[in-house]
Amino acid sequence: QDVDRQYALDDNRLGDGEPAQSPQTLARWLRAADTDLPALARTFVAWQLGDSEWPFLAELFSALDTPLTRLYRQAWLLQRGEAADIEPLLNLTVDEHPLGVIVQQGFAYLAGQQLQWLRESPAVQALQHALATPGAALPQALGDNTVARAQMLSWLRRLRHYAPDTLQRLQDVLAPLADGLHPYCLKLQLRLLQAGQPLPPLPAEPEARWQLQRQTLLLIGLLEQPLQWLGRLRERVGRVPTSAEHPAHALQTQWLAADAAPQQWLFDLDEGDALQGLLAAELVSPSVLLGSRRLPSVARIEASARHHGHELAGDPLGQMILDALLYHDPDLPRALRDQALQRLHGFTGPSTWFDAFREGLVKARPESLAQSICKDNGLPFSTMQTIFESMRTLYQTKPGVPTSGQLRSLQQAKDSTATPIAVRLAITLLLSRSERLLPRHQPDSLRAQWQPWRLGGRLNRLNFTLQTIALAAIAVPLAGLASKAGNGLALATLLVMGLALIGCQLRRLHDMSRGAGTLVMLLAGSFFMPYIALLLFFWPGDPLPNRYGPPGGRRADAGQGLQARLRQLNGFREPPAG
Repeated sequence: QDVDRQYALDDNRLGDGEPAQSPQTLARWLRAADTDLPALARTFVAWQLGDSEWPFLAELFSALDTPLTRLYRQAWLLQRGEAADIEPLLNLTVDEHPLGVIVQQGFAYLAGQQLQWLRESPAVQALQHALATPGAALPQALGDNTVARAQMLSWLRRLRHYAPDTLQRLQDVLAPLADGLHPYCLKLQLRLLQAGQPLPPLPAEPEARWQLQRQTLLLIGLLEQPLQWLGRLRERVGRVPTSAEHPAHALQTQWLAADAAPQQWLFDLDEGDALQGLLAAELVSPSVLLGSRRLPSVARIEASARHHGHELAGDPLGQMILDALLYHDPDLPRALRDQALQRLHGFTGPSTWFDAFREGLVKARPESLAQSICKDNGLPFSTMQTIFESMRTLYQTKPGVPTSGQLRSLQQAKDSTATPIAVRLAITLLLSRSERLLPRHQPDSLRAQWQPWRLGGRLNRLNFTLQTIALAAIAVPLAGLASKAGNGLALATLLVMGLALIGCQLRRLHDMSRGAGTLVMLLAGSFFMPYIALLLFFWPGDPLPNRYGPPGGRRADAGQGLQARLRQLNGFREPPAG
């Protein structure tokens, strides 16, 4: 191969020096593909003909360590390894079998080609120069759609573990490239670095090196094609040895502990976990987001709207509502919010109500749609009314959380397959926003229910009843004793007990999602209807967390989110795991 000639980086002839399969070799692979081959050989041949490498790697991971499987591993490393993986192939131990000798000679020849390209490719040298020069930018030809950029990306796909400082420099240099162009191996390491879990350095010894590389491939496969990869490895994940210092170990442990089908485990990924969050960020199809037991982040919902718009195209009004919610969500970066606004302005309609409806969405004060309009567009009228009311509550100047009844109605509509997909995603975003606004660290122990000075908390029916009875039982004899010392002391005692009772009533109202205004009305009404306060003994409290804390004076289960609680209240049964 002529790689010594220094073609310009924007010259298409630069590809002439890149190692490639000859037409004769491709013809041999085609003939081999028509024969009955074992699984490992069949998937390897398919990869050589342009198919995905992951079926082959799944077979390689589960195969016994034999001289044959080591040859397959070396053949893979020739194309996907770095120089330290390829150099040992130049001097393999001489095989006694004639066929083995031919294979080794072929490996040595190909290894020489690959090493020469890795060291002398102008595209690779330009990238390495940019990395080694502080403040240097990526050459224009490597940023444009050129042969040189394709070669640079091919070099970056090689399975290597970068040091943290090199990773940071790569991120800076490759910033002009679209994120979708970054190879998954690089993307994985950048995200692990951000999560504080960098990959360990690769050792020099080939066998130990492969053990770490295999663990890295386990993670890359989950990023690139998670459902297919886990499906192939479903019964083999436990057989892939992992080391505690590699991030794959924690993920493998979580997967095995969940003991769930691949699809359900992927649906239930916890975005709060550093590793599971990496995988969840790649799973943004509407089916995954709507099937998850956890409410997805606004970032994943936005990615779904951006990348899967074709699945939502049948419901333009639902898309408009979704884009409006994305535009108003403060947890989304401004650039993505502006994109959502542009999409929203891109919708047009001939009807007179359309422009006013769109402007209402832009202002977060949507006008309710007439029942006939909802019917013509296949939208459930009552659900749309609840969506608009919730939107006004969540995105007002001082954001609030919709009532429990509204949240339950939204959850029921989200779980119904009769609701259009775009509307279900919009509801998912409303619920996600509500969950983010709900309190998580309020004082919520049972002991706090018996601390009357905590006026900002909640008091459930049982504890309110017990405390009212206790106050009455204490007040009467205490006032009697105080009256012997003088009427003034008796009145002061009754006043203190009355204030304590009013404090209990206020906390009881908090449990019902009511505040001081309702307390004033209750006290004023008690002069005309003395028994109105008895309602506090019987009126049910809010079953969900509100601005005063969690229900019942107890901390909610840390693993249970808003959606899980709403589904319990609605009597929703989870579909069987797929």
